[in-house]
Amino acid sequence: SLYDLVWAAIDKKLDGIETVYYSPIGLLNKVSFAAIPVNEKKLLIDKYHLIQLNSTKELLEDQKIKITPSDALVLYGGIAYDADSTLLKKITGNKKTDAGNEGTEIINNGAQSWNYLPFSKLEVKAIQKIGLAQHYKISLISDENATEESLKSLDGNSSPAVLHIASHGFFFPDPKDKKPLNSQQTFKQSTNPLLRSGLFFAGAFYTWTKNKNVSGLEDGIATAYEIANMYLPNTKLCVLSACETGLGDLYGSEGVLGLQRAFRIAGVKNLVMSLWKVPDTETAEFMALFYDHIFKQQTIADSFQAAQSTMKNKYRNDPYKWAAFILVR
Repeated sequence: SLYDLVWAAIDKKLDGIETVYYSPIGLLNKVSFAAIPVNEKKLLIDKYHLIQLNSTKELLEDQKIKITPSDALVLYGGIAYDADSTLLKKITGNKKTDAGNEGTEIINNGAQSWNYLPFSKLEVKAIQKIGLAQHYKISLISDENATEESLKSLDGNSSPAVLHIASHGFFFPDPKDKKPLNSQQTFKQSTNPLLRSGLFFAGAFYTWTKNKNVSGLEDGIATAYEIANMYLPNTKLCVLSACETGLGDLYGSEGVLGLQRAFRIAGVKNLVMSLWKVPDTETAEFMALFYDHIFKQQTIADSFQAAQSTMKNKYRNDPYKWAAFILVR
């Protein structure tokens, strides 16, 4: 029924076409087009190479972006959310960045999960191993070192070609009953969609559960608002290996207001994000496949398609395990 609703009319005009560039609108931003069934035996990914665009104007830009050995890669994984504040101060030198620290006072309980993500560390180590074998320059940031300060230090000319963040993420929908913000309210009540989505870094547990941050330190919660105030001019690819990072508020033709919009404002050329809660094991498997193609200097789009196709063939009857991730340019 989904195929009939959103694609059947288009399909009739695509005879002989193999690659389709598309820019979804409204609720279609929540749809994994690759997993749409055409019939009982075939999915849309079986018929077309699908490339999602933030806007059709992106067609005017370079279609064949690659990551080369001269490019720098920064990988985050195995983050210590409950890192001790004393150790964090020692690591950061007790210095805040100037990229902003908005939203700290409106944090309260409600985190989806504070479990350490062991597979996230295995994920980035596997990527690092593959890359080093191909002589790529890779920095791995984990445990207590994975601070919000370290993320914001990548601003400007320090921005890497690839930024990979394997962490917990959050998105809260637009609240129906908006209340005045004060220290007792949560991100859920913010009227700004860029404050209702973000990523967790070292030490975030303290801020989220205690409703306050450690003096002299960032709060460990990088909101979309803060990320939008960064400048990442060199970043060809950002991978958000976390749950629901592709979600946000939908405003008609304005697109998705959340982490997706934030990284685009910051200057990132290609974004890999998720539409739903992703299983750790299959996520690590997907990422290893994706980067294996990246390090063979295939284009970002071709690498994503190849990894997704391999995962689809292995888990064909369970799209939950392979279809959550989308590549948006």
